[in-house]
Amino acid sequence: MKIRNQGTVAMHSPNLPAWTSKNENLRLSVTRAEIDSRRDGALDGMQRNGIDVAVFTSPETIFYLTGIYLPRIDYHPLILSASGNHRLLCRNIAFGWRDVWAGQTWASEWISFRDEEEIDRVAADAIRDVNPQLKSRPTIGFELDRPSISYNSVVRIGELVGAGTITSCTAIAEDLRVIKSPAEIELMRRAGKISAKVSDIVVEAIRLGATDIEASIAAGKVLNELSGTQHTPPAVMTGALGGNGHMFGWTKMKPEPGDAVTWYLSGWVQNYTCPLERTIVRGPDKNKVLPLVEAVARAVERLVAELRPGMTFSQAYDVAMRAHQESNVAQYWRNHAGYGAGINWIEFDLCRLRPNDERVLRPGMTVHLVPCLTVPGLTMAQASRVIAITDDGVEELSDYPLRLEGFN
Repeated sequence: MKIRNQGTVAMHSPNLPAWTSKNENLRLSVTRAEIDSRRDGALDGMQRNGIDVAVFTSPETIFYLTGIYLPRIDYHPLILSASGNHRLLCRNIAFGWRDVWAGQTWASEWISFRDEEEIDRVAADAIRDVNPQLKSRPTIGFELDRPSISYNSVVRIGELVGAGTITSCTAIAEDLRVIKSPAEIELMRRAGKISAKVSDIVVEAIRLGATDIEASIAAGKVLNELSGTQHTPPAVMTGALGGNGHMFGWTKMKPEPGDAVTWYLSGWVQNYTCPLERTIVRGPDKNKVLPLVEAVARAVERLVAELRPGMTFSQAYDVAMRAHQESNVAQYWRNHAGYGAGINWIEFDLCRLRPNDERVLRPGMTVHLVPCLTVPGLTMAQASRVIAITDDGVEELSDYPLRLEGFN
């Protein structure tokens, strides 16, 4: 079969298009040396697992390994080979991004494919391209347990390459991703400052009489100005809508006396997040929402005080459960105590503080603590906090108040 390499371009020049000069989101989020070390860590993991070629397809993992941020709506497989040759496949409509990224990072070899081409065949050709002497019946790794690649594509690529074994390479990258470097944590701190400013906009808008959708629009405008991007818009929920959990819609109503308003949002700095979720109440508090918010705040404070490296995720969950039981509100707790955050707002795959999860907290993990209380027909009470696990405890990545003054 002919090796398909047309469109492959090696770019090692640091020169970037002039139009990118004022946008830090179009620069590597960490140093080139750190990006190189991530690649090397993935290659070491491949060697330990006997994987000849790994095909990474999750946008967060591709960003982590390369530093390259590409449109999430497109499919851009990253192919790593034990041979030391690697390829990034790029949809033709997005191939212009090569000029922005290829000179900044080790992932300088790109292959363009058109929409009429069979992407699985392009990927199979690229696998042969990175290792022309590929051994008979190689072991190929895919992110099998992630939604970024289909079962049919895995089977088809394996057939075209003549793979002897298909295995998962998901954990190879995610075991690296879950531990954030000091540079990543600093980006999250910066994102937390943006979250705080945008949250203040929500509070002020609601106090001035805005509907939930008006408050969300006002917050989104400021988020765009400060972050230069908006992966997930702010979600503001009034009254009973919040009691349905994650309802990312709006009633288009102003809160009435006794109504709670809950919001979710996150600042973004070079693709790193630091989410924030809060609840305020329009007085008088006739529905007794404030005691629920106070209970959540106490549970978060207990987690911050007690979490330590070496605890299992299940033990961390138990800390919040005990706090809620002491406050007599455990019947309203319907979710986990926290989840991973960082490259993406939600990194469930990396970390979830929930029962029966025996994975262990390690220094460098970053977690969004969310022991919220959900009361159907009333509200969701929220007072979240993003933390980093340290060598001996916890660092809070934002100092935004857990308790906010309500309004009349």
